[in-house]
Amino acid sequence: MLAATVTGLYYYLPNTHVDWRHALTGGVAVALGLELAKNLLAFYLAQMPTYSAIYGAFSAVPILLVWIYVAWVVVLLGAVLTASLPEMGRQAKRPVDGPGWSFRLALETLGLLRDARVNSPQGLRLIEMASQLKIEHRHAIRVMDALHELGWAGRIEQADAKSDSAWVLLIDLSTTPLAPLAEKLWLAHPGEADVIWQKTHLDQLTVADVIKT
Repeated sequence: MLAATVTGLYYYLPNTHVDWRHALTGGVAVALGLELAKNLLAFYLAQMPTYSAIYGAFSAVPILLVWIYVAWVVVLLGAVLTASLPEMGRQAKRPVDGPGWSFRLALETLGLLRDARVNSPQGLRLIEMASQLKIEHRHAIRVMDALHELGWAGRIEQADAKSDSAWVLLIDLSTTPLAPLAEKLWLAHPGEADVIWQKTHLDQLTVADVIKT
């Protein structure tokens, strides 16, 4: 019961998506930690009867305060464990690869959303895109925020507030110019980048021209 309660706490309370397996791991760890802490505290109090000698009939009050402190520390450690579990898979993720990283990720994401129009018309969730691209969730968030600001991708809100919103493509890649995306995530324009824009003809390219089919 305790493990289930703490699992629900870790799953529903944070203002972000939490994998239920991570929440369950944290809940079980807290249940085991509290049981261990209870036995250790009981052993300590049995060996150190000074509480009764000092506080007399009121000795239950400081003991209760100590137990609340210990229990809360265990719960916080469980929260840290739950929050750290997603990071354990970082070694399998792609590392940030120099300038233009977000721009390249945006192009790959647009390709995924284009394919999803046929394969997953209900849209793709951030966690699904991050998994397919082998990137961290925070990098996917930055890319989708940029595409959303450009009006190129839209979010489908879910009835369940805890469910991760799905994303869909709102543009035709074959007619949408590449320049706005390059300006937002890669090169400033105009200014020092004018020569680069002219030599690469970025103003004349569409998104479909640079996305692999």
